Amino acid sequence: MAELRRTSTERASFPRVLLVHTGGVERGDRFLARAWPEARAISDSDAALYREFSIGRGGPLALFGPAVWRRGWSAWWAGHRVGAPVGDPFRMSGIFAIVDRTVRWAHPYAHAGDHPDWSTLPEQLAALTVSPTLKESRSA
Repeated sequence: MAELRRTSTERASFPRVLLVHTGGVERGDRFLARAWPEARAISDSDAALYREFSIGRGGPLALFGPAVWRRGWSAWWAGHRVGAPVGDPFRMSGIFAIVDRTVRWAHPYAHAGDHPDWSTLPEQLAALTVSPTLKESRSA
């Protein structure tokens, strides 16, 4: 999340971010007060939005596979640590760009350490056409 925060605040062209989490409101507020005080967030403790966007629970490879370990080591060396799980620790993540109430771009996480290249996200979104075609990004 630190990379997303940094990129979104450094680039005026970055889209508005709304975080959705499965932790309770108070716990989410405490976390964001430290990690990203100016972030906007929604508590979705029953995972209704996750289900609406077809974000399921991860299996063994998605949660503990080699790609997750590689990303985890990189994060650890950068000073990030794993905290206590909040909400459903098996729930996967995803990034969605919604324009005019239509999902125009999606990046469902392939594994727990997956995320898109935040630095190119504004260009990817700017390149979208007005067609309602869902474009998908995958990165390892």
